[in-house]
Amino acid sequence: MVQSGLAARSAPTKQDVVAEFRRAEIVTAARKIFAQCGYRSCTVDNIADQAGIAKGTLYLYFKSKEEIYLTALMADVSDLQEEASRRVAAACGAREKVREFVAVRLEHSERHADFWRIFFSEFSNLAVSPAAHSKPFQAAQQRSIAQIEKVLEDGIAHHEIHKVPVRRTAMAIADLIRCVIERRLMGFVKSTPREDLTFVMNLLWGGLQPTNPANPGSRKRG
Repeated sequence: MVQSGLAARSAPTKQDVVAEFRRAEIVTAARKIFAQCGYRSCTVDNIADQAGIAKGTLYLYFKSKEEIYLTALMADVSDLQEEASRRVAAACGAREKVREFVAVRLEHSERHADFWRIFFSEFSNLAVSPAAHSKPFQAAQQRSIAQIEKVLEDGIAHHEIHKVPVRRTAMAIADLIRCVIERRLMGFVKSTPREDLTFVMNLLWGGLQPTNPANPGSRKRG
């Protein structure tokens, strides 16, 4: 009887469901506004107007513009990392794991362009971005780097990748992915995620794979 009572109390109520739905609507509206205006120029009034609600109603669900911003950002980051973890774990071998790490981000940028526009507009000036001081966001970024570091370390151990400075290489891979996505979203390059994936992998793998796969230790030191 006690367990049944606890289960009943923990079950979401209709009010909880409505509140979660309304929060999701506000976050969706906020993504569009942040992508258009950037964090600094955007106002709570802008978000409320986009969501089709009164400003006072918005404050029933979020305390501030910063909270809305971080909620929107972390929701996308979490979804991206969950998908990346699943696909990298399922891949076989260093090359395929690197490929999945890259592919997930390129595909995500096609489906969630607003998120990446927010990312690029705000992270060009980290000093004023609320996410720069968000421990959950910083931790999420570190997890992404750690994931590709692990792939590189395993690849080196199994002689699929020649010995490289793992931390610097992982960060360079992340930077390359961001650069490719940014150029496409800005219209500087007309390409599809699939074309971008081929480009990135050709560029990356040429520098990672041993010179002679049959004899991994034969790579010349430059």
